[in-house]
Amino acid sequence: MWYGRLFVCVVTTTVWLPAQAQTPKIDPQELVNLATGQSASSVPVAARGSLVAIYGSNLASATLTSNSVPFPTQLGGTKVLFGDIAAPLLSVSPGQITAQVPFELPDVSSVDLVVQNGSGISAALKVTLLSQDPGIFVALKSGAPISSSNPVFGGDSIIIYATGLGAVLPPVPSGQPGPSNPPALVAIPPVVKLGGRTVNADFTGFAPGLVIYQINATAPTDLAGPTSDVWVEPGVIPAVTGPPGPIGPKGATGAAGPPGPRGATGAAGTNGVDGAMGPLGPKGDTGAAGANGANGAIGPPGSQGPQGATGATGPAGPQGLTWQGTWNNSTAYALNDAVEYSGTSYISIQAGTGQQPDASPTFWSVLAQMGATGPTGPAGATGATGAAGANGAAGPPGPQGPQGPTGATGPAAIYLMAGINSIAPGASNNFASVIGNNIATGTGNEGNFQMPMQFDCTVQNVKVHFQTAPSATVNAAKFYDITLRRNGVNTSTTCQIASIATDCTMSVTTAVTNLTDLLAWNLVPNQTGAAPANPGVASITGVCQ
Repeated sequence: MWYGRLFVCVVTTTVWLPAQAQTPKIDPQELVNLATGQSASSVPVAARGSLVAIYGSNLASATLTSNSVPFPTQLGGTKVLFGDIAAPLLSVSPGQITAQVPFELPDVSSVDLVVQNGSGISAALKVTLLSQDPGIFVALKSGAPISSSNPVFGGDSIIIYATGLGAVLPPVPSGQPGPSNPPALVAIPPVVKLGGRTVNADFTGFAPGLVIYQINATAPTDLAGPTSDVWVEPGVIPAVTGPPGPIGPKGATGAAGPPGPRGATGAAGTNGVDGAMGPLGPKGDTGAAGANGANGAIGPPGSQGPQGATGATGPAGPQGLTWQGTWNNSTAYALNDAVEYSGTSYISIQAGTGQQPDASPTFWSVLAQMGATGPTGPAGATGATGAAGANGAAGPPGPQGPQGPTGATGPAAIYLMAGINSIAPGASNNFASVIGNNIATGTGNEGNFQMPMQFDCTVQNVKVHFQTAPSATVNAAKFYDITLRRNGVNTSTTCQIASIATDCTMSVTTAVTNLTDLLAWNLVPNQTGAAPANPGVASITGVCQ
């Protein structure tokens, strides 16, 4: 397909059977980014404005391509709908459709994808919409693709052509090329990395005159070294944090632990006060005659006699403990000092410093052991999550900066990619267009496959691949010649797949002229003796720049 000065084409190596009037069917795992050829998720995903490939069966009754913009929303009776919105179509065939995801999709998280043609409507495929799903078509430095032989150095300017960068401002209608004045800038700047290092982009928007995105960036001058590692990743939109949810209910109290050991007996309490005198008892019988009366009053005491000698000192009683609080590694403890460590109390049985009580039985003896911890009670139920706060209103777009100077025009390039099916081994010629996936035999059909070039260029770097070897079960000398045709005449750009080989490469280049030269491919089986066996599918790739 032609997008301004970048030529992109869709290649398939599937052998199509004759079309049947059957309902179209989408392969649920084959909605892919056109640039990467794969999906970014295990479920179908896409971003607004992205170019995608849809694979399946009975998708169209013929192979058709749109070569100009704006792209139509119907080709040969085939339409692709995202929800109720028809997608612009780049190409259709029975097994593959190339389309643009509409920018105009509403603000929803997913949408149903269906394919509709004259045979019916496919089952809906649920597609999750992403803000961005980046994929790189090509990254250029000085007009040439970035590679190990053309790496990026500090201070170099690069251009990246990509898809999947999402909404643009001002909006561009689906199927239309990007405007140049003013340019359409992406709403969410993607992350651009060189050699694993994030760099600032000078321009990120819809490429003027194309239906893909363009990123202009400059490598930092302090880049660690030359690199060919270029990445584009989705940009980040700052989220709005909602209020915290309510606190959940308190969990049940855990069961009580077993009782600890009995403590030492406390000191005896003081005596209570004397009770009141009881009532007077009955008078008793008269007793026997009393003894003699008491002596008279004692006379005054005599003077104190001299003090007697002091008696011997009795044995000392046992020493009590001295409480020192929590054990400290740097404190010097004496005999009978008592401490607490990890919930258990200990008494020192010899003086020492730095002797941990629970690991030094020659220095400490347990007074009271801490009881085992009771089992943890079950956790309370988690409280319900609070409702998410509403997103803040989007700020107004900033003023447009001044337009930078126009860069030098890089060399144009056309990527020649063809898929060829049902090769007739006995035909003298098998013609195919330089872009497409079909073929016809005989010299009378070449005009159906000739394609004009869009600018002066040189065909180079051409490679051919057969799915199976052309002569696996026939004479090993049989082979195919694959030749580039210009205006109905063979050029020197040719290569040969022989015996049981499956690949060849063309090393001779051919110059072509803008809109004057018509190109086509020609596959000629060797006709000496029996023709080679049908090799099945073939693919041809190259570049004209």
